[in-house]
Amino acid sequence: PSSLRGLTTRFLIEVTTNILKHGEPMSTVSITGRLQGDVLGLRADNQASRHARASASGTGLAALKGAAEALDSELDWSEEAGTWMVRMDADLQRVFGPGFVLDVAESYDTTLLRTKSTLAHGIS
Repeated sequence: PSSLRGLTTRFLIEVTTNILKHGEPMSTVSITGRLQGDVLGLRADNQASRHARASASGTGLAALKGAAEALDSELDWSEEAGTWMVRMDADLQRVFGPGFVLDVAESYDTTLLRTKSTLAHGIS
């Protein structure tokens, strides 16, 4: 993606696809957005399935990381205690250049999605 809009869309597609393919059915899923100063952050958390973990190649996340870096943004992921987390931060001054002014009075932190995953494994 050549734009921040394209990158955030790709982030949401990648994490929701991974949640459906590799997440534990009927577990809690959380996707949050945050704007703090000049940094736009997105984060997805879900319970990882032991069954699907071995089949994950990581190529989708690796490609997304490359796309994020191309826009001077950061993407990382980790698993801790069975919870899978993917995080992206975009420094808007680096993405849009010095002097960029965001017309927002204050920072925000919002949950974009919090639900139970109801689909079974086997989605391709």
